Amino acid sequence: GVLGAVVGSIVGARVTHKLLLLREYRSACGKFHAAFAPVLDSLRESRSEPNLIRNSIAAQEGAIAEFRMYLTGERRNQFNPAYEQYLQCRRPVEWDEGVGGAKPDARPNLIKAIENLLAFADESPDGS
Repeated sequence: GVLGAVVGSIVGARVTHKLLLLREYRSACGKFHAAFAPVLDSLRESRSEPNLIRNSIAAQEGAIAEFRMYLTGERRNQFNPAYEQYLQCRRPVEWDEGVGGAKPDARPNLIKAIENLLAFADESPDGS
């Protein structure tokens, strides 16, 4: 009767909400990957594209901010150091980019830092 309808609508609302969050999370993951793709491709292929990193920072930071909203608790605690590592690895490559290209030895560190960040988007928000 009425109680069954109420319980059914509550369960339905919760399921709908979880599916919506999952869809939004997947969208954020896609934007996160897309924001880093040009830089990662360039680094892996050892191409020197003037100001590529500098020109990508706004998109990356926006994607990171959106993606980070979906991480909670331990996942966020694990993400923050990976993000800091990325920033540390980005600085020398970004600086060198403005003066004639990144030093070859700085690129592998940045590639690894980006891959570590992107690995978070390859898992569910809770890390499973």
